[in-house]
Amino acid sequence: MYPMTRPCSFNHEGNLLYRKTGNEITPLSKGGTVTEGSLILSMPDDWNRGNPRETPGHEHFDEAADLGDSYLHEMRNGKYRCIKAGKTKTGRAGPDRITFLLRKYAARSHLNATLKRACEIQGAVTEKDFANMRRIHRLAREMTAKDLLGQVVPLGAVLDPSITSHRKGPAVFSNGRQAARSENIKDGLNRLSRHLEGAGTPMTKEEALEYYYAFQEIHPLKDGNGRIGMLLYNILRGTMENPEIPEDKPGWN
Repeated sequence: MYPMTRPCSFNHEGNLLYRKTGNEITPLSKGGTVTEGSLILSMPDDWNRGNPRETPGHEHFDEAADLGDSYLHEMRNGKYRCIKAGKTKTGRAGPDRITFLLRKYAARSHLNATLKRACEIQGAVTEKDFANMRRIHRLAREMTAKDLLGQVVPLGAVLDPSITSHRKGPAVFSNGRQAARSENIKDGLNRLSRHLEGAGTPMTKEEALEYYYAFQEIHPLKDGNGRIGMLLYNILRGTMENPEIPEDKPGWN
C-alpha cells in the first residue's frame, strides 16, 4: 500500500489514468486528478532499466522501471494500491494490453463484489464464507447445470464441512411453506436434471428463474441452497463470468 492524499495530482509523464465503474473503464486525461476508484497504469519514462525521472513521493516508480513492468494500481480509501503487474516483452505495454489488463481487473472486481453480496444475502458474512463461495464458483465454472445437480453435496461440503449428505428432516421457509420432504430430495433433483435435457442455454432470466425456484423448493441441503442455486441460475443464463443474483420469492428467507 502506498499512502497518498485524496484527491491528489498524478502528473508523472507516461502514466495513463482510468476510472472504473462496475466493469466499465473510462479513460481520463493524463496528469488528471486521482480520485476514489481511479485506476492508474504506471508506465515509467525509462524502460531500459534505471534512471526514470523521479517524482517526489512516488519512489516506487524506480521499482517499476527496474523491473521493466507495467503496474496497475487503484485508489482505495485514500491509498494507492498495486493490484496488477504485467511484464511486457518490449517494455512498453501497447493499447491492447492496457485495455486487457484494465478490463480483466474490472471484471474480477465486479465478480468478487457480486459473490460477496450473494453471501451477505444468505447471512454468510465471514471472510471464510466469501473464500468458500469463490471456491465453489471456480468449480462450477467447469460444470453444466446437470453436473451441478449431481454435485450438490460436494459443493455444499465446501461451504460447510459438516454437510455430508442431503438434508435430513423438514425445512420451512419464513412464509410457513415447507420445502420438499427429505425422502423426496433425490427424486426431485433427478426430475429437475431430466427436465434440463431438452432445455437450451443460455436461457432468459424468466426461464432460468423457474429452475432456480424449483431447486429452492427441493432445498436439498441444510445450508448453502441459495448460493448453490445462484450458480445453477448463472450456468443456465450463461453468466458465470459476470454473475447475476436471482430474486427470491417473497417469504423464502
